[in-house]
Amino acid sequence: MRFTNINFNKLAIFAIITGILSLIININYLEFRGEEARRGIIAFEMLYEKNFIQPLFLGDYYFNKPPFFNWLIIISSFFIPWSELTLRIVSILSFALSLFVIYKFYIRFFNDKNGAIFAVLSYLTFLDLLFFYGYLAEIDITFGFIVLLFFYFSIIGFLEKKNFFILISGIIAGFAFLTKGLPAFVFFGLTYLTLIVYTKNFRFIFNPYIWISFFIMLFISLAWIFNTANPKVCIETLIWESTTRLKDNDRILKFLTHLFMFPFEIIKFTIPASLFALYIIFNKKIKPNLDNRKIKLLFLIILINSLPYFLATDSKGRYMIPIFTLLAVLIGRYIYLSNLKIQNIFLYTALFFIIARFLVGLIGFPIYTKYLWISKKAVAEDIYKITNKSEKIAFDCIAKKEVAIYLDFLLKKPIKKPKYLPDWEYYISCKELNLPIVKEYDFKKNYKIILYKKQK
Repeated sequence: MRFTNINFNKLAIFAIITGILSLIININYLEFRGEEARRGIIAFEMLYEKNFIQPLFLGDYYFNKPPFFNWLIIISSFFIPWSELTLRIVSILSFALSLFVIYKFYIRFFNDKNGAIFAVLSYLTFLDLLFFYGYLAEIDITFGFIVLLFFYFSIIGFLEKKNFFILISGIIAGFAFLTKGLPAFVFFGLTYLTLIVYTKNFRFIFNPYIWISFFIMLFISLAWIFNTANPKVCIETLIWESTTRLKDNDRILKFLTHLFMFPFEIIKFTIPASLFALYIIFNKKIKPNLDNRKIKLLFLIILINSLPYFLATDSKGRYMIPIFTLLAVLIGRYIYLSNLKIQNIFLYTALFFIIARFLVGLIGFPIYTKYLWISKKAVAEDIYKITNKSEKIAFDCIAKKEVAIYLDFLLKKPIKKPKYLPDWEYYISCKELNLPIVKEYDFKKNYKIILYKKQK
């Protein structure tokens, strides 16, 4: 054992619990941002229309992402009234469950539980997760959790020759597809290929369980696709979603720049843990025993699964979140194999950032909300009052879709584009139209929305 200090373990557990709680505190103060509103609108419309197969967005069919994340939001809405927390609790719970699976994976993979706490703290304190993506109602954290489950059952199932785990990995991969589409197939193929080649267990190719697992995944994927409103468009859109980031690969300079900069983006995304790992690796005085077959296998699985993101010019660091779960396991192993001094420094560094994140939620979110240039939630509430709670409001301003979701919550009914509501009384648009203006709302960066009223 590298450490036996009971106080160390207690402090680490305190840090983990505080870190998870920090994601929840005052979460409703922070208005929806980015794609959060889109996820909420889709879930809200699916529930209202009782259409749980075909995602809808402002009335339009939505094929860019499968519906599993929206299903989880809908389930959440049965327990938490529609609000920011209704959506974000899905990501927060996925983050918390990822910490648990990382802990179990570390113990099972290395057959050693003493360093598992470092893997957990590594993932928890990846700063972009702790301060941003860990609580946002984006798909990435939930997709990362599902892919982590796939890694657990595929890798452990392969190494321990547990065919039942192999079958479960196919089911989980199917739900990974239902969460984000075709990348699930890439993770499935590259992970098993890496395991087979590294261990030279080529007989596994003829194992019927791996093929049954694959066909289970394929069946789950196709069962959803062929029950959508337009399977052909659905397939084409999912392929476009997965390949669009290759569009600039023909621009050599941009591609080479991406290859050079992407590792630094990964390091930035995963600090402070990544900096500790680099220090340990390049510090000759520490010399941890990294010549370990399992460490090399884990590194190779991470590397091979990262290649599609390295090769896609428009990839961003957050797309790597599913792989960052395994990276946290690897970093945790490095820290455990270093020395007690580094372990203590890492623990107190993690605790510092966790407390900082707690204070951001406790103090920062209310202050940030107070000094917003203009609140989208306040705009929705103002429109709600001006229109006298009219249910006949058409909306056609995707750039400010946050206003739409807050109106959905207030009206308890989804607002849609004007083509789906021909008898609209009020019309919200980003464009100047030849209609009577009721009120304009100016946002920064030349954005504004205009509330119109139908001419009589």
